Amino acid sequence: MRITVLVDDADKFVARAVESGAKLLMPVQDMFCGGRYGQISDPFGHEWGVNQQKEEQTEAETQDKADAYFKDKRKP
Repeated sequence: MRITVLVDDADKFVARAVESGAKLLMPVQDMFCGGRYGQISDPFGHEWGVNQQKEEQTEAETQDKADAYFKDKRKP
């Protein structure tokens, strides 16, 4: 199970959680969906997705950015 939270400052939230004992699973980074997103695991083993929405985009804009993102990931 993963719990996802929407926060005002994902970088600050994740840094504070790690300082308090959480394990960093995925560093906070800009995502194709217009947000900043990272993942942590708390001391009890629960996984958390931390999202900060930076910009609103249309479904078409998100799809275009996702296509470009995953195209780059497939390159060797």
